[in-house]
Amino acid sequence: MRMMLLATAAVTLAGCTPEPADKAEPRPAPEAAAAVQHSADYLEMEKAYADAPAPTITSITPTPGVARSLHITGTAPAMWFMERQFPISLADRSGRVLDAFSTRPIEEEPDLSQPVAWQVDLAYAEGETPALLILTADQDGEWGDEGPPPPPEFRLPLAVTPR
Repeated sequence: MRMMLLATAAVTLAGCTPEPADKAEPRPAPEAAAAVQHSADYLEMEKAYADAPAPTITSITPTPGVARSLHITGTAPAMWFMERQFPISLADRSGRVLDAFSTRPIEEEPDLSQPVAWQVDLAYAEGETPALLILTADQDGEWGDEGPPPPPEFRLPLAVTPR
């Protein structure tokens, strides 16, 4: 009886044995599988983002007369602005976004061939300690199913102490 059980187990296991590795079909390399063909518009926007200058922060000061608030000025490439603004966020040390705001150009009619000077007033709640400023290029347009390329994002640490 024991021999019969061993023989049955051996036959069952033999039927479950995987094929030898030399008979397995070759799989494409992960890099090849990830290769995606993008549209000309996508590639053009991606290159424009890569070639654009980085945004700058000119000043960060407490907003006069407003507790837990910052007045921030800087410059950003004109292509970052859609409808005369781009998003900026405050985050805590863990990267959790506390609140999001929109910048606005300082000049009424900025020269769009140059980096645009902007400003924003950011407020945060009692007990929140912002530690990171996140600037993100704004996007607009018809991109279809492909969508636009990921917008550039700059994360700048803040030295803010609670008041």
